This record gives sequence, structure tokens and C-alpha cells, in this order.
Amino acid sequence: MSNFKFGRATSEIQCRYSIGRRAKKDNKKRVDHKLTVRERLDLLFDEGTFTEYDRYVVHKCNDFGIKKQKFDTDRVVTGHEKSMEELSMLSHKTSLFSEKVSKIKSQAMLVGARIIEENDSGSAKIQEGVLSLARYAEIFQRNVNSSGVIPQVLLIMGPCAGGAVTKSSVVIRNFKRYQAIASTRNLMSYLPSSNDELPPRREWALEDEANQASPDILNNIIPDDLNKHIIRSWCSKVVCMMLGYRFLDCRSEICLCMCCFNIRGVIFEDVPGFLSGTNQEYGGIIKHGAKLLYAFTECTTPKITDITRKGYRGAFDVMSCKRLSRDMSYAWPTAEISAMRAKGVVEIIFRCQNV
Repeated sequence: MSNFKFGRATSEIQCRYSIGRRAKKDNKKRVDHKLTVRERLDLLFDEGTFTEYDRYVVHKCNDFGIKKQKFDTDRVVTGHEKSMEELSMLSHKTSLFSEKVSKIKSQAMLVGARIIEENDSGSAKIQEGVLSLARYAEIFQRNVNSSGVIPQVLLIMGPCAGGAVTKSSVVIRNFKRYQAIASTRNLMSYLPSSNDELPPRREWALEDEANQASPDILNNIIPDDLNKHIIRSWCSKVVCMMLGYRFLDCRSEICLCMCCFNIRGVIFEDVPGFLSGTNQEYGGIIKHGAKLLYAFTECTTPKITDITRKGYRGAFDVMSCKRLSRDMSYAWPTAEISAMRAKGVVEIIFRCQNV
């Protein structure tokens, strides 16, 4: 084949794959106000910075009439961002081509690049039988190997089932689609490419004003920049809350993420104690409290604790207290640190007296 004919054939293939043979499906997504995979790519990465892998690869299964059902990119788009800091695997529609997913995850581990996944998938092809289970096992193995080594972020962009939602990564959900993509872009600005690198640093000019007695302490501390809403969305769950088992489990994962990727931590403490009740006991508050205590103790990155109001009972220790592997601990003028509340202390110590 001459170079002219080869170039023409290649151009025709590229044009066909660019337009896609699933235009009707894409139009239906637009009617349903859902983004197509190409539209999500354009929002996630800057224009012209995404390079796709294995664009013309299709499945090799011949059973149950699936041989005739071959789709562009086999319904999975994988590739890397221009700077190689981010490798993206975006799966959509109703199947998942596991070889492409395993390949991109292996390459991410090799070069030390972050992984961003967007899933809108109905899990594996059941026509592939046991082979589909084996492919998923390969993906799970790479998820575990990558955990704590490179950042992994998963966005659930539509109905998912089975292995498509079984990931060992940071999962972003309960957002609007545009919010999820924008939040992912901002989150990546805080994370390093791998655990061998330091996270990005910013110069923040803070003005130390006197009498900052505001109930919303985050407004006085977090700089007013484009990423402020992300910091607040995480921090607002920490300030002014009693420790329950759901809260403890989530925060221990954040501490482990800090330790893996060299992220410094500032803890604002206002805890009157652990939540009481049989629901908390059966929910495993002791187990999850121990996990958070272990995570804070094991974390080797710089940590600063600010006690804004209450620091009572065992929750004071769990929230990275002065002698629990922290670097600095500050008590604000409004801080109250005690083994328990004053009323409870009086009732116990002076229970035999009329006080």
C-alpha cells in the first residue's frame, strides 16, 4: 500500500472514530442532560493535552453472537495528559474492556502518574464468562498495588454495578456532573504525582487581625481563592462535631492519604466526646475510633492541632492531642480541655454531698 493510500485510510478511520458510530446514543445522552465520554474529557483536561491509547482496539470474544457487536474503542477510553502527571481511564456505557484498564494502571505505576477514572458502566461482559472475572481480578490487584503509591480518584458519572464500583481509591459522588469534574481538577492541584514527590505549594498572604471571634473560623483561616470551597467541604465536617462511627471511619482514611502523599495537616478540634447509644456501639465506634487513633499516630507528615473550643474525654486523644505524634498544639482562648464536662465531674466527685 502506498503512503497516500495508507494516509487516506488512516484519515477515514480517524474521522469515523471521531464522529463515532454511536451518534444516536450520544444524542440520547444529551437529551437526558448527560455528558458523553468525549465531552467529559474536554472538561477534565485542557484542550489538546490528552493523548488516547489503543483507540482502535476491540474485543476478541466470539461467543454468544458478541463477535458482531464491536464498538469504537470498545466503550472504554484510556490515555494520558500531556505532562504525564495524570493517566486517565474513562469507562462508560455498558461494558468494560479490562485489558485496556489493566494496561493503563500498570503504566501509571511505572511512571508514577495519578489515575483519574470516570465510570458509567454496567460491569463486565457476561458473554466472556470466567474470563471477565479473571480480568477484574487483574484490575483489583493493580488497585491494591497502587494504593498509597499514586493518587487514585474515581468519579461515578452514571449507573454502575459490580466491579465498576469496587475501587481502592478516593470516590467522588453526590455531585452534579460539572461540579464533580471541576472538583477533581482542583483536588489534583493538591496531590503529588506519587508518594516520591512533595505536594504542590502555594504562597498564601494571610492578615492576622485581632479579635477574630467569628463562629465560622474557616472564613478567617482559609485564603479566599478558587480552591476555598474544596477545603471548606472537607473541613466543615470536622469542626463542631461529636465523634460518631461514620465520621471516624472517613477521617482515618484522610489521615492515611496524608501520610502516603506527604500532605501536611491542620486539625481544628471541637469535640465534646464520642456519641453515645447502642447504635454507635453496634456500628463499631470503638473499632473506628482505634483506626483514627492509629492513623494519627502513624502519620509522619507535619501536623498542627488547634483546639478551638471543647476537648473532652477520649475524643481529645483521638483528635491528635499534644502527646499523640503531633508537631504543634495550640489552645485558643475559648478552649476547654478536661476529662469530662464540668457538670458530670461535679455529679461524680460530689455525689455524696449537697452541692
